[in-house]
Amino acid sequence: MIGFIVYAVIGIVLIIFSLRTIGKSFLCTLEIPVTCINVKQRMHYDHDRNEHTIHYAAT
Repeated sequence: MIGFIVYAVIGIVLIIFSLRTIGKSFLCTLEIPVTCINVKQRMHYDHDRNEHTIHYAAT
């Protein structure tokens, strides 16, 4: 019984930690004034979904 409680608490802590980490990764932390001179385009093929997606990157 104690083992189950320990595993449950560890699982809850890991879930909370991972959600906080994922949430922080979407935040912009520093604003930098720049001028975009070009936009690179790259196609990505997802084998699981059988579809293409286009990714853009400013340079």
